[in-house]
Amino acid sequence: MLIRESELMSSQELILTIDIGTSSCKVCLFDLSGAIRATAKSEYPTLSPQPSFAEQDVSAIYSGIVQSVKAVLSKHSPSRVIALACDTMLHSTLLLDEEGDPLYPLLNWMDTRCQDELKSLNQEYQEKRFYFRNGVPLHTIYNLPRLIWFRKHYPSFLQSAWKIVTIKDWFLGKITGEWYCDYSTASGTGLLNLFDRRWDEELVSCAQVSTKQFLPLCEPDHHFPLQVGPFTHDTGLLPGIPVVWGGGDGPFANLGEGMFHQREMVITVGSSGAVRMCDHQP
Repeated sequence: MLIRESELMSSQELILTIDIGTSSCKVCLFDLSGAIRATAKSEYPTLSPQPSFAEQDVSAIYSGIVQSVKAVLSKHSPSRVIALACDTMLHSTLLLDEEGDPLYPLLNWMDTRCQDELKSLNQEYQEKRFYFRNGVPLHTIYNLPRLIWFRKHYPSFLQSAWKIVTIKDWFLGKITGEWYCDYSTASGTGLLNLFDRRWDEELVSCAQVSTKQFLPLCEPDHHFPLQVGPFTHDTGLLPGIPVVWGGGDGPFANLGEGMFHQREMVITVGSSGAVRMCDHQP
C-alpha cells in the first residue's frame, strides 16, 4: 500500500500536553490519532510554614514542567511537536509585580489561612446572594477571603500587585509573553460573574482591589505562539508553535469523560477528592 507524503508527515506530528497538578506535573505526547506516545511526571512540594498555610514555589513548578517536557522529548524530536496545550489545578492564588514575578509564594487550594476572614464575610456574602452570580459557596479556596487576608497582613503586596493570577496564567504568560485567564480557570477563583462572563466588580471591590488587577478573559481554545526564551532553550521546543490556554483540570475531566449533561457525574481521586456534576445554573 502506498503512503502519501502528507499522510506520513501528519503521522509524525505530535501534540504536547501539560497538566499542572497540585503535587506534580504530568506531561503527555499525543499523535494526531489521539494515541499517547510518551508520558512523564515530576513532583514538587507544598510547604506549610505555619498551620493552615499551603504554599508553593513557582520556580519549582516551572522546573518540574521543564523536567517532564525534556523527558517525553528524549525519544521524540521537538521539531515534531506542532502545538502545546495546558490544564491546571484550580483555586491557586498568586500576586505578581510588573515584571510578572511573584511578590509572595503561590497559595494552592489546600491553604486555609483565611478562615477568620471567611466568618466575617458570611453575612454580606449571603445577603448579596453572590453564590447565584459566581456559582461558588463561601470557602477558603476562593480568592475573596484570601485577598482580604492579604489586605490585613500584607497590604503593600496587594496594593502593589500588577496582576492577581493563577499558576497556569503565570506559566503561560512567561512562555508566550501574553497574559490572559481562560473562563474555566477564572470561574475557579470565585470572582467570575458566570452570566456576564466578566470579573464581577462588586465581588472584587469587597476585597478592595480593582478589576484592572485581573487578566483579560479568554476562551480555553485561545492560543498564542511560543516565544523564544528560557522555556524553548531549556526544552528544545521550536518557537512559534501555538500554545493553547486550556482550563481547569476538574471541568476538563468531565469534558474528557463526556459527562457534561445533567445527572452525569465524575469522581476524581488525586491530591484531593472531588465530585463534579454539570448544571445549567447555580
